[in-house]
Amino acid sequence: MQNEKMKQLGRLGGSVVLQVAKSKRRQSVAQAELTAREVDALASGAKIIPLTQRKWAIVDADDYERLSQFNWHTLKTRNATRFYAQRNIRENGKKRTEYMHRIVCTRLKLEVDHKNGDGIDNRKENLRPASRGENQRNKIAYANNA
Repeated sequence: MQNEKMKQLGRLGGSVVLQVAKSKRRQSVAQAELTAREVDALASGAKIIPLTQRKWAIVDADDYERLSQFNWHTLKTRNATRFYAQRNIRENGKKRTEYMHRIVCTRLKLEVDHKNGDGIDNRKENLRPASRGENQRNKIAYANNA
């Protein structure tokens, strides 16, 4: 079914035109470059959710409805090597940040580690529980680290 949708959408000058939900209130067409990884994920049945900075988050089809109702933005790490999907919410007058991978893995009490190192690939097969130490070992060293 997803392959049929990709065929229907087709390629336009190196870009793929996708129908995406920007919010619950309206649908809009977004045109952006998709990487080979994102196109492969779509072909395997995953869905993508638009982020800021011309990025897309990859999620499983069963999580798509729950996650696509929110507006997500891209968090770039300090050394600009990784990106994460996050949203800001207000609870009791206080602002807090919610990460997409934490919502997908609500059953986990530990931290969540991305197996392939891609913070915007939030498919369940790519997420695993990790302790703080395990997660820090996967971290990329900063450029000013001697």
